[in-house]
Amino acid sequence: MIVKFKILSSLLLNLITKISPLFLVMSLTSCANNVNFLKDINHSSPENSKKVKAPFLDPTMPLPNNALINIEKSLILGDGEGWAGRIEIDAPEPIDETTVFFNDTYPLSGWTLISSTKSKTSILVFVNQTKSATIEIMETHLFDNESTVILTVAPRSSVAIDPKK
Repeated sequence: MIVKFKILSSLLLNLITKISPLFLVMSLTSCANNVNFLKDINHSSPENSKKVKAPFLDPTMPLPNNALINIEKSLILGDGEGWAGRIEIDAPEPIDETTVFFNDTYPLSGWTLISSTKSKTSILVFVNQTKSATIEIMETHLFDNESTVILTVAPRSSVAIDPKK
């Protein structure tokens, strides 16, 4: 009886460890219902099994070609053009090229650059009619020609704030 229990518990534990990544992906896709980029999960290597190919989030927010979203370090609320949250992106270009990409493409998509800081971490702040986007761009590794991008998107406040308070 004890031997059967140990075998059964071992099989159950093995099944749970194999199914839990599936539940993670299912829960993320249910949080981001109808977001097209979550369907193309890249499972080519264990390192990339937690990253999603993403040419764009919505039509107004292009991302660099071959960019991958790290779903473990991202929080996406809503879907399509109405999404908000924070995503971490692995961009295949160095920091300077990635910064130029966002500087050049976002204004063409209806975004206005309101702040820009260039240093080890470049920070761009854009706004459009309904949202604000803060884009932090940093080197992935010292000798690597890739960059990491943290894109934080939030709805713009329609409440006027009194600066005297």
